[in-house]
Amino acid sequence: MAVEAINQNTTVLPDYRLELELADSQMSQGVAAKAFFDSISRSPTKIGVIGPLISTANAYVASISKFYNLVQVGYAASGLSLDDKKNYPYYYRTSITQYSYSLARIKLLKQFKWEKVAIIYSTAGTYSTSAAMVQQTLLKANINVAVMESFDDHPSVAIKAIKDKDVRIIVVISHYNQQFSLFCEAYKQGTYGGQYVWLVAGWHPDKWWTRKWHYSNCTADELEKVVVNSTFYTKAPIYSTASRQTIYGKNGTQFYRDFLKKINSNNTVCTVAGQLYDAVWSLALALNSTEGRLKQLNLSLQKFNYQHNQIREILMEELNKISFYGTTGPIEFHKGSRIGDVEIYQQQGTITFVIYICNKTALQQDNVILHKMRTKKVNKSVIKGNGVPLVFVYRHDEKKLEFEKPLIWKYGYPPRDHVAVKINILTISKSLFIPFSVCACLGICLALAIAAFVIYFRNNK
Repeated sequence: MAVEAINQNTTVLPDYRLELELADSQMSQGVAAKAFFDSISRSPTKIGVIGPLISTANAYVASISKFYNLVQVGYAASGLSLDDKKNYPYYYRTSITQYSYSLARIKLLKQFKWEKVAIIYSTAGTYSTSAAMVQQTLLKANINVAVMESFDDHPSVAIKAIKDKDVRIIVVISHYNQQFSLFCEAYKQGTYGGQYVWLVAGWHPDKWWTRKWHYSNCTADELEKVVVNSTFYTKAPIYSTASRQTIYGKNGTQFYRDFLKKINSNNTVCTVAGQLYDAVWSLALALNSTEGRLKQLNLSLQKFNYQHNQIREILMEELNKISFYGTTGPIEFHKGSRIGDVEIYQQQGTITFVIYICNKTALQQDNVILHKMRTKKVNKSVIKGNGVPLVFVYRHDEKKLEFEKPLIWKYGYPPRDHVAVKINILTISKSLFIPFSVCACLGICLALAIAAFVIYFRNNK
């Protein structure tokens, strides 16, 4: 869809026709690297790379593509390691990273005046790096991180620290598979209920705590007591729900309707379609601006080759200037990564999300290199379940939370971030204090008078 729209747009690369070369990375960094080498070994010369899907494959390809002066734009990878410009100098992405999630969390914490939190994280992959970044952003926002614990091997230690420090708001940074043992331990130690809030990131399957509960020593019903009405999910939007028109002339909702119509399916949900669409447009807009600058130097994009540093440098300068409203919200790059809108959902019932997976036909519309996804159909009635309503949208361009649907609290009001201690000073009312004080003074005076009388007449018999 994106390439088709770009080729039909007379103001974007009018002298060129954008073409795609598809390759399937099979979620493997080795396969992705081979697909990359196979592609650049064939004519014509490639001008850029879109994808692949997962962070590890992105990192692997980005570490290679830099030697060919190729700019790479990811659309789904969220790993913070890709922010390392020393290792991945030509890498950009339209996907949302933990930094954006952290900004949304801060707004949520401020909304309910929560100033004391715990960060519980997995040490697998890049989660520990993400946890350190989240800690820094929270501290800069004057939010006290009272507990910072990993929980891979011993979740009991993390939960005990939460209880000992009396922390009620817990940020969890891990894959959902690793959260079973954590929530089980929370149940065992009684760290659940209306006074606790769990903030987690990412898409979780429908009734996820019932699927792999055997990862823990708790039953699904016990895990449910920890999760329901106490869990918030931060997620990247599938498409922008704002009425604002995109640079493409339609709003996000209209784009997604067109997308479903294009793939001839009403029951396929794809979490990365919008980000992929925005990635292709970002590269195309940057190429268009680059062509304008190259003409002033008596050059053109046709002169690009894998050793042409100047054209690549100009292309990167134009990507750094990118700022437009796309299908998933505002698109602009901060050191190669995007800071964008974030959706916040609350677990209010036992219906959660399906695992959103595009089918190959859907992604073949826009994927350049290096990934096509596996096929899975989902039931529309499940998608419409109201167990996890969208309650807030964090609008990055406006730096604010937009209220969407009412929240549900077990006790009817948001929990406090710690036990509230009130000191009440009890005093005697003036109406009682003054009369009794006067009487006390008279009594003292009488006692002194009697004492003086006795002393004065002590020798008289």
